[in-house]
Amino acid sequence: AYEDVPELLTQFDVGLVLYKANTLNFVHNVPNKAIEYLACGLEVWYPPEMKAMKSFAEANPNQRMREVDFKSMVDERPPQVERTPPDNFPFTCERALASLVRELDIIAGSVR
Repeated sequence: AYEDVPELLTQFDVGLVLYKANTLNFVHNVPNKAIEYLACGLEVWYPPEMKAMKSFAEANPNQRMREVDFKSMVDERPPQVERTPPDNFPFTCERALASLVRELDIIAGSVR
């Protein structure tokens, strides 16, 4: 069930974004899947063809994201991963809306 996905993901260390980036949409977007993986504390691996993922990773260096050339990994050992909890994950609606909720509380208090 979809609502069980966050708990299921906490059993893993890495979330793979396995898009071929064979359309401009996949080259120039950050998929929801990547954000969901980060929110669950997983390191995100994405292919080098996904330019927006690379920009997103560079703009958010405190988030664990790694460009991995999956095509060349056939005979290689995967990189080591260190598991960290998602304590400071900024991309949640609660964090994004916190300042708005505070402002609305202030406004509502002054209207009463």
